[in-house]
Amino acid sequence: MQPQYRLKYKKTENVSITFHFLLFFLENQFTQCMKNFPDEILEIQQNFEIQKRGLGENTGHGCLSIPIPECCREIPDFKKKFEESTKYPGLKVYRGKIEFPHKIMEDLFLESINEITKHVRGLLAQKSVDAIILVGGFSESKLIYKSMKESFPNIRILNPHESGLSVLRGAVLFGFQPQQIAERVSRYSYGFSSRTPFNPEIHRTPRDFTHREGDELEDVISQIILAGETVVVNEEREYKCLTAHLGMIQVELYGTRDSNPKYVHDYEQFKPEFPCLHIGDIVGEYESDRQPDNNEVLLRVAFGHTQLNVTAEFVVKGEKVLANARFELLK
Repeated sequence: MQPQYRLKYKKTENVSITFHFLLFFLENQFTQCMKNFPDEILEIQQNFEIQKRGLGENTGHGCLSIPIPECCREIPDFKKKFEESTKYPGLKVYRGKIEFPHKIMEDLFLESINEITKHVRGLLAQKSVDAIILVGGFSESKLIYKSMKESFPNIRILNPHESGLSVLRGAVLFGFQPQQIAERVSRYSYGFSSRTPFNPEIHRTPRDFTHREGDELEDVISQIILAGETVVVNEEREYKCLTAHLGMIQVELYGTRDSNPKYVHDYEQFKPEFPCLHIGDIVGEYESDRQPDNNEVLLRVAFGHTQLNVTAEFVVKGEKVLANARFELLK
């Protein structure tokens, strides 16, 4: 089983919901309390994190009860400030706890749920799937699971036990038995910086002319694998590239989230959303009186579990010379 899509947001939805929960206290004039007693406010967050997972279940309780921290009890009329709130009607203070109606709590999830379902519908419009697996801390909420089942009734929604630990367990399993992961989907595109002949019929964009150097294009990325492509463990591929004579054979390796990268050094100007990062170099040295026969380099790339093993082969006076490098992709 392989994932076809992954959801990723710039903000963490789980953190966003917790922040909006704390606004109940901020908007009831407890700002100074939060500054002076952060440890007690942390206890509120921890209680909320545990209890919010049960939202959406038919437990028979119509509210979510959070113990009142001591710092809030010391504020004059704190009970009145909560129970007479016009923005959040229905709050109750009873026997040392603040009771939040489920309707108010569930409303905190609405924006995040709407964003997730909208994004998933967009992905399903491109390609259908048989099942959706919910993993990560946010997926432990029963409300998320319930909303996904209601939004996608024809797709099987899987929610593993303790789904917040799914990624951690997978990482531990991989550490002990990496051979169990036969293939994986690459999150990044990888390639080598190279030079190619300039072709005016093909290279017409301002970006192409930025890299033109005489009759060649510089800093062209020779693609090894593209983001989203399946990688089979121990698979080996061969590539040819050109390198300049600088007293050594040097090939630079780069990685980017761009699914179709073209160049390695101009993303700031043309594609700032997809930075291209320098991962490392393959270097082959030779004696000063033994120049390579040409500037062609044959690269053999073997895909490991979390690394690339690269062998560069070049010819010096008719003899093959090898240079080896290993790149850890989790760093």
